Amino acid sequence: MTVRFKTPADRHAWRRFVALVPDEAGHRPGTQLDPADLTTDYHRYDGPYLLAEVEGEIVGAVFVVPPDPVLGYHRDHVIEFHVDVLPGWRRQGVATALVENLVEWARVKGDVRKLEAACLGWNEPVIAMLKGAGFTEEGRSERSWMVRLEGSGTEYDDVVHMGLWIGK
Repeated sequence: MTVRFKTPADRHAWRRFVALVPDEAGHRPGTQLDPADLTTDYHRYDGPYLLAEVEGEIVGAVFVVPPDPVLGYHRDHVIEFHVDVLPGWRRQGVATALVENLVEWARVKGDVRKLEAACLGWNEPVIAMLKGAGFTEEGRSERSWMVRLEGSGTEYDDVVHMGLWIGK
């Protein structure tokens, strides 16, 4: 497996990857998806992305969330990110390799002091992977994510805020 940044030459492989990422990625199994879940997809942005590639096919990606200009300079030292791994490649070290490469890139970059990720409380494998990479749980927004279940019923999930301080 190779981990590297996405380039314009990845256009076709990227389209294949995005098409293979399930709409329900990141959602609790059985979630009734909202149209907003399909239209606010971060794959539409230009990046930067770190890619995990096996034999020329993209099997996972880390997306660095663009800074919010409304916040001014206050969060210039922070990088927020998301991870997607294709279902057939999960729990095989792809996300770990992507996050480790992101941490190393952030350290070399020099102006990044902190990495952050938010994940849903049910997604314990991702929380465990981030903890294994040195992240700590910095807080939990309890029952702040409403989930409508297929069929009927509503549940509320926690949003878990994970962070890694790499600054001085």
